[in-house]
Amino acid sequence: MARPRISIVGPFPPPVHGAAEVTRKVAEALERSAAVERLSNAPQAGSTGLAYHASRLARVLAAAQAIAAARGPVYLSAAGGHGLGYDVLMAALARLLRRPVFVHHHSFAYLDRRDVLALLLVRAAGPLAVHVCLCSRMAERLAAIYGPVRTEIVSNAAFLPAVGDGPVSSDRPIRIGHLGTLSREKGLDLVLELATALGARGLAVDVVLAGPNANPDAEKILKAARRQLGSRLIELGPVYGPDKERFFAAADVLVFPTRYVNEAEPLVVFEALAHGLPVIAFARGCIAEQVGDAGILVKPNAEFVEIATATIVTWSQDRSAFENVRANAWRRMMELHAEALPAFDRFCRRIVQSAADAAGSAR
Repeated sequence: MARPRISIVGPFPPPVHGAAEVTRKVAEALERSAAVERLSNAPQAGSTGLAYHASRLARVLAAAQAIAAARGPVYLSAAGGHGLGYDVLMAALARLLRRPVFVHHHSFAYLDRRDVLALLLVRAAGPLAVHVCLCSRMAERLAAIYGPVRTEIVSNAAFLPAVGDGPVSSDRPIRIGHLGTLSREKGLDLVLELATALGARGLAVDVVLAGPNANPDAEKILKAARRQLGSRLIELGPVYGPDKERFFAAADVLVFPTRYVNEAEPLVVFEALAHGLPVIAFARGCIAEQVGDAGILVKPNAEFVEIATATIVTWSQDRSAFENVRANAWRRMMELHAEALPAFDRFCRRIVQSAADAAGSAR
């Protein structure tokens, strides 16, 4: 008997980033119960300019051809920005062919304000589509802006269990860490300003950076920081897989002042919590629901450096309070993972059942 068939349209690594990692993990989970067709709609890794757009269009057209040739549900990893235009076409085609549509949202850009392409995506997917949201705030915003939709909440916490048996007490001076694509958009400048501000308060903290430089602007920021911080600036470069452990072993607090317009539920926040690192971050997207009492949340229009400086000074002066918040971080990840796993399992069963129903109706 043929296995139920599911088409997955979205980015797959490489390159490695949050949405691509989640799409890969969803595909791997569904492959245990169904025949999964992986249809990458991402541009060729490393392409730029016309080659970038040409490679993306070619993959979208190939995905459309594959959707037209098969049956069963279509899982669509929704893009941010203009990439939503391609998703509108995929959703419309799947609906036209009476293939059930599941849309997995990974961006808050069109949830912070109304977006025409996002509206078209919801309309194209139709009233029977299932919209997978990362947190309750995402589901509420989607319905408030784009009208009633069927939603399921599946947090990325499902993919990241807590590490070990909890953080081990340490008396070393607190080190601040920042992991991701190093850019002003992700808050690199604010992380380094924080280090300077702490130095002015008498705390010569080390700064641990991990990730690739995004652009010449990031290199300019880093060049100035190297002169100012000297050996206190620890640069690990890009880290993936087991190499990430070097970062989490070297840092004590994740500082994540992201301004990224698409920021939704960043995996790096969960990774930090899983290792017992408290998080100081702007409260964008789902980040407030991620962090809870395991760190400090800063309103996007507030003075991040001032608030983060006061927090780290307090933790440095009261190490028992800092150890408590570290323990809170690890416990919170345990709880979030335990909550998210059943939700992800229910989603997988739902889409597999949809695939089985489609296969049955075709016989």
